[in-house]
Parts: sequence; C-alpha cells; structure tokens
Amino acid sequence: MKNDGLRYGLVAILVVILVGLIGVLVMSTRNSSWFGFGGSTEIVKEQEFDLTDISRLTLNFVAGDVEIKYSDNDKLKVIQYSNQSRKNNLFDSKQSGKSLEIVEYERTQWFSFGFDFSKFEIYLPASYDGDMVIKTVSGSIDVYDYYQWNTAEVKSTSGKIHFYDEIVSDQMNFKSVSGDIISSQLQTKNIELKTTSGKIEVEAVVGDVNASSVSGRIVMNQVVGKLNASTTSGKIEINQFTILNDSSLKSVSGKIKVHFSSDVNCRMEASSVSGNIEYPYNGTVLGTDPYYKLNVKTTSGKIELTQ
Repeated sequence: MKNDGLRYGLVAILVVILVGLIGVLVMSTRNSSWFGFGGSTEIVKEQEFDLTDISRLTLNFVAGDVEIKYSDNDKLKVIQYSNQSRKNNLFDSKQSGKSLEIVEYERTQWFSFGFDFSKFEIYLPASYDGDMVIKTVSGSIDVYDYYQWNTAEVKSTSGKIHFYDEIVSDQMNFKSVSGDIISSQLQTKNIELKTTSGKIEVEAVVGDVNASSVSGRIVMNQVVGKLNASTTSGKIEINQFTILNDSSLKSVSGKIKVHFSSDVNCRMEASSVSGNIEYPYNGTVLGTDPYYKLNVKTTSGKIELTQ
C-alpha cells in the first residue's frame, strides 16, 4: 500500500510538471519568449551605410527573416528587430575595398530557454547595381521591389526565397534546402534554381535556366531561352515555352507537362517507362528547320506536350 501511494504521488508530480511545461510552451509560442525573458519584438539596432564605392554587397544572417525593400534615399539602411532585450548577437559590418558585408554572428547563449527571434529590414537603393549576396540559415528571404544587379546569389537553408517583383542580373544562383523558391519575373543570362524538398515557381523567366528539386514540383510560365529541369518525385510544368537552345526535362516519378508558345522550332524526343506520351498534333516537330532539341524523360510519370 505504501508503495502504491508512493507511485501515485510520483505520477501526480510528473503530471503537474508536464502540464507546467506544456503551459510554458504555449506561452512561448504566443509571446515569442519563455519565462519572461526577451519581451516583445523591438528594434535593437539600426544603421545606414554609404554604397557609393561598393560593388559587392553581402547580407549574411543566421536565424532571422530578411526583408528587402526600396530605400527612400541613396544609402543602405539595416534595421534589426529582436525579441531579446539583451544587446548581444547584433549585426555587424565589415568592409574590404569595394566589398561590404553585413553579418549576424552565431548566437552564443547560455541558460536561455525559448525562441531567440530576429528580423532584418533592408532598405536598398534602386541605384545599387553591383554584385548581391543574400544568405540566411533558418530565416526566409523576401525581396519586394525591382532590382538590377550585376550578379545575384541568394541562399537559405530552411527558409523560403520569394521575389515579388522583377530581378535583372547577368548571373543568378538561388538555393534553398527545405524552403520554396518563388519568383515573379527573372531576366538573366544564366540562372540556377535548386531546392531539395521545396517547390520552385517562376512566373516569367528569360535566359538559360537550370532548375532542380528532389521532392518538390517545378512550375514555370513564359519561359524564353534554354531550360534544363529535373525532379525526383515532383512534377514539372512549363507553360508558354519559347525554346531557344537545346533543353532537357527529367523526372523519376513525376508528371511532365509542357505547353509551347506559338512561334517555336523544336524537335521533341520523349520517353517514359510506364507513363503515356502525348505530342502536339501527333508529331515530334514544331516549326521549321533548324530545330532546337527538347529531350523529355520520366520513369513512371505521364508526358504531355502541347501547343
């Protein structure tokens, strides 16, 4: 009997502890801090930078979301928001020659519980036309306005990458491991879009495109240029494709669908192990010679080519 009472007492204590931890977790998700540490999100640092002699700009952050918008003057403004009241882990800047880097260092924090959240608002002049590098580990990257850069490199590990307006750049490299890559309009000579489990969606693109996703789908509209796209289990859908160089589309188990624009010269070669293949007008060529070659291959998915 004594042992039963002891067991019941221990169970009751564990239940109380568990309920308390659940309550703390709920409060942390609502208030973005645990045990009262951190408080509400507020501006913790704000700084302006002169970009007159800068030809390469790097934004390198760890755990914060990044929002890039037009600046109302010719200077770069960086605003950091945080739910932590302490003044460590703030962004810093490093300049070497014509290169400027805005960097957030790794958090070194002891005996801290909960979410250490940051957000970065970047006000970038439209006149900046040098190399642009944007990196974050666990935050999303949102670019809201039109920009024209020499080269553009944008990478996120677990956050999405989203361009809401047109981006013009000679070379583009956009990568995310588990986040989506979404874009309005892209104009480039060469671009690489790569994600592991996220989707790739582009409204319009001009240039030579390499796009790959393991388990996410690839959807592009108004594609003008060369296109190499591949997925493992996601579908590939290309609309209004104006092919201007030899291209290829490959998927293991996903469907591939291509709708060509009205003015193309293309020879199609399609193969599928277990899926059906549909050609436009029941033929394998469109337009007149010389043709650009489109190779389409899937293992178990359907191939649908139309005009």
